[in-house]
Amino acid sequence: MAQPTQDPNQRATELYKKGNEFYDKGKFADAEMMYRAAFELRQTFEIAGNLGDVEMIQGKPREAAEHLSMALREFPPSGKPAQKEALKKRHREATALIGTVKLTVSAPGAEILLDGKVLGKSPIEHEFYVDRGDHEIEARLAGHEPAKEKLTATAGSTHEVSLTLKKVEPPKPPPKPVVPVEPASDSSKKNLIIIIGGAMVSVAAIATGAGLTVAANSASDDAVAMKNAMDTRGAPLCNAYLPSDNQTASECNSLRDSLSDQGTYTNTAVVAYVIGGLAAAGTAVYAFWPAPKNRKSTVVRPVPVVTGREGGLWITGTF
Repeated sequence: MAQPTQDPNQRATELYKKGNEFYDKGKFADAEMMYRAAFELRQTFEIAGNLGDVEMIQGKPREAAEHLSMALREFPPSGKPAQKEALKKRHREATALIGTVKLTVSAPGAEILLDGKVLGKSPIEHEFYVDRGDHEIEARLAGHEPAKEKLTATAGSTHEVSLTLKKVEPPKPPPKPVVPVEPASDSSKKNLIIIIGGAMVSVAAIATGAGLTVAANSASDDAVAMKNAMDTRGAPLCNAYLPSDNQTASECNSLRDSLSDQGTYTNTAVVAYVIGGLAAAGTAVYAFWPAPKNRKSTVVRPVPVVTGREGGLWITGTF
């Protein structure tokens, strides 16, 4: 049959009494072992005070200061003043041999390390103690940069340490690569070359028409002059059959050539005027008519067609 589990408080009381027995016999190591086992089960000011006292006897001032400090904090108001004074005296003796640290941390919940060993979490409400020598106190908290401070403890020294934890800014994502985008072609923009070219074609065609008109008038004047000269001389009329008179035949040939030149010049001048007019009109429409955006430009290609007897304009393009 299983034995019933012993009450922790009762067990702690038994261990405490055994510790007192060893203490009275001067067996301080055994007494410390009993007091420590009792303290693990029950943290009372009596157990803490006796444990601190026996630790001082064995040359452990830092451990003694920790337990004596707790005994003073937990000492009941109804306790005996003489007992409290004895604890204070023993505590002063312990702290006179070591260093005392009062720690403040800027953020709660930070892990506190003393010389690389975890001491607890912030806030550390009570002062703690360090042996003489160099020490490092560190605070760690997720999302913050660790805060550290070093100190050198001497007998009876007191150190006020304040650790400030700074937040770590999350790394910024790398900038996205910028892909150069070529601007979309805007068909609504006018092509200056087309406008200038159209204007030049128009001017050239009209100028050509004017020159041909002058040439046609000159040929007409020559024909009239030759006809008047032949009439004055009484030469026979020129018809399909050349006269037997060599002079008259030569004059008739010259007259026919002048009349033919007049007709050719006149027809060609008309074609030139038509081309010039169309070029001017097309250029004006292209230059001033608002074209819709993102639409293929209209291209017009006038091609003049001239024969010996007539002329015209052949127009091709993309609409």
